[in-house]
Amino acid sequence: MKGDRGWIVYKTEVPEALAVGAQGPGTLKEFDALMADLKARGIYTIGRIVTFKDNILANARPDLAIIDTRTNKPWIDNEKLAWVDPFREEVWKYNVAIAREAAKRGFDEIQFDYVRFPTDGKLGAAKYAHPNNKETRLPAIAGFLGMARRELGPLGRLRRRRRLRLHRLQRERHGHRPAHRGAGAASRLLLPDGLPLRVPGGYPWIPQPRPAPV
Repeated sequence: MKGDRGWIVYKTEVPEALAVGAQGPGTLKEFDALMADLKARGIYTIGRIVTFKDNILANARPDLAIIDTRTNKPWIDNEKLAWVDPFREEVWKYNVAIAREAAKRGFDEIQFDYVRFPTDGKLGAAKYAHPNNKETRLPAIAGFLGMARRELGPLGRLRRRRRLRLHRLQRERHGHRPAHRGAGAASRLLLPDGLPLRVPGGYPWIPQPRPAPV
């Protein structure tokens, strides 16, 4: 639905997304027909929304981006992609609006990915709306998930069939507290990342994760 670069892959009607140019160049023209076919086949559909890694929104709205103190432009990670500021409630509302549209378009489940702060790139040059430390990060993540649950819950089937999935949880790195220490109260399901390459120093129970993927 919304990938690593911020493009939306079907024809969106979310005004905020259209305003920043998030309509993807590879838009699925027959999206409704595709969804109808999947439903007819009994296929459970999951719409993935990459949340805080959003090159489109960050560059169109630098006021919502993490800022590089060296250039005063949107900060970029090692993939040369910009991120939006997880502290900004307008960013939360933007992603929730996209999720609401996706739910109404028929997805059985909404998967929020990259619900975290960046962990690669020149982290010391990243400037946020608020101090970025282990006391402030978790409330920001939990705040977003809480908003998403409040806004998407009334759509009906969320509590029974649709779930908010927090994906790619990572071990604490660069002083980053893992999001699962409290975020579970605001989401229906926390899905750890099973990729060992994402875990630089291992979990306490898996000191060497590369030979032992989850």
